[in-house]
Amino acid sequence: MTPDLAARAAKLIRLLASDVDGEALGAARALQRMLVAVGSDLNELASAVEGMGNGADHADHVVFRRAKIYLIIGGDRLTPVERGRLDWLTRHRAGEKELKWLDKIERKLMGARR
Repeated sequence: MTPDLAARAAKLIRLLASDVDGEALGAARALQRMLVAVGSDLNELASAVEGMGNGADHADHVVFRRAKIYLIIGGDRLTPVERGRLDWLTRHRAGEKELKWLDKIERKLMGARR
């Protein structure tokens, strides 16, 4: 995830806790717009958060999170095959081959922004 996108998402999620109703609602709508702009939605974000407590060991958990984040931010930059493979990685243990491929996807999604 790009640093700008991650920082913006974190800020919006924190604003959801605001005691000011208009501010919390504005943050929710802004988060929805941001997710739609990258080809995702709140349901996909919720699934990613839900999966963080799936009981996997730390390494599997990190792969799961990376795959979900790339699915969320990848949008049109991912091919259908890449989206399918990332989705598969959210449900299966990754081997060395999959980890190398995941690094390649990371470079593809974030390389131009670094």
